[in-house]
Amino acid sequence: MAKGQFPRRVKIGVRAVGWLESEVTAWLESRVAASRTAA
Repeated sequence: MAKGQFPRRVKIGVRAVGWLESEVTAWLESRVAASRTAA
């Protein structure tokens, strides 16, 4: 998250944050694809 690679969080309450499932899924898929091309 600090490097700006993970999707941005969404504030959902005073002391709660979340992430959009579609953005997290896309991020995961990009990580898998990158690992497969690097190997």
